[in-house]
Amino acid sequence: MHGAGNDFVVVEGTPPAGGRDVELVRQLADRRRGIGADGVLFLERLNDKLDKLDKLDKSDTLDTLDKSDVSADLRMHFYNSDGGRAGLCLNGARCAALRALQLGWSTGEMRIQTEYSLLHASVQTADDTARVRLLLPVPEAAPRQLKLPDQTVATHGWAVHTGDPHLVVETAAGTMDDFEAQARPLRWWTGPDDAGSNVHFVHRAGDHWTIRSFERGIEGETEACGSGCVAALLALADTAEPREAHLRTHSGDMIEVTLSDDVLALEGPAVCVFTTNWNGDGAS
Repeated sequence: MHGAGNDFVVVEGTPPAGGRDVELVRQLADRRRGIGADGVLFLERLNDKLDKLDKLDKSDTLDTLDKSDVSADLRMHFYNSDGGRAGLCLNGARCAALRALQLGWSTGEMRIQTEYSLLHASVQTADDTARVRLLLPVPEAAPRQLKLPDQTVATHGWAVHTGDPHLVVETAAGTMDDFEAQARPLRWWTGPDDAGSNVHFVHRAGDHWTIRSFERGIEGETEACGSGCVAALLALADTAEPREAHLRTHSGDMIEVTLSDDVLALEGPAVCVFTTNWNGDGAS
C-alpha cells in the first residue's frame, strides 16, 4: 500500500516477539530481496474485543483486556524499514484505515490506536483507492525555534514533536535542487533531539506549499511524510501564518492539514497496490 507515494507492507496481525519483529520487517522492506517498502505496519484488530467485553463481568475486564484497547477499532504497530519503531506515521495510518475497511473490521469511520495517540479516521473509498481524513490531538509542546548551523539553507528552523521529532526549515524555492545533500547533516544535528530528527524543507508555491522530507530509519528522502506535513503546519502557524495548508509532496500528491485549538486534521490518499502471502523466504 502507499499513501502519497510513501509505501508500506501492511500485515494483518501482531508483530512477532523475541526480536523476530526486526528481522521480519527488514526482510519484508528489502527492495531487492523482499517486497520493498519505506515501512511495515502490523494491524491488530481490537473491535472484536469490544464484542467480548459485553459478555464479561466487570471483575474480569481488567484481567482480560487492555483498557487502552477498548476505545479503538484497531492498533497500528509501525516500523521503519530498518526495523526501528516509530511513534506515528500518518501516511501509514491512512493505509491502515483503508485496509481495515477492506477486511470488514470497521465501517468508513474508525479509531486507530498508535504509539503516539488515538486517531479518528474517515475513509471515502473507491475500490483500492481512497481519500482518508485523520483527526489527532495537537501536541502539548509548542514548536521551538532554533538557530541552525552555519552554511545551512536558512538561519532558523523549528523543532516539532508529533510522536517523533521533526525539524522544519522554510526555504527559498531554489534550495530544493540538492535536497538530500543539504538535509542529511541536519538529520543528525543534535539541536532538536539527541537521536536526530526527520528533516523537512518547505517553501510557498502560490496557493500551496511544497515539502521535501528526509526520514530517520529510512535514511533518505521519501515521497511523502504525513506527520512531517503536520509538523510543517505547526511550525508555519508558530509564525502567525496559516491555520491550514495544502502541501505538495515529492510524489506530486497533495496533503491537506488543518489546525484548530485542540485538533489537527490531515487528509490525503491511500492506495492498495496488491495483496500477497509471505512465507518467510519469499512471496507465494
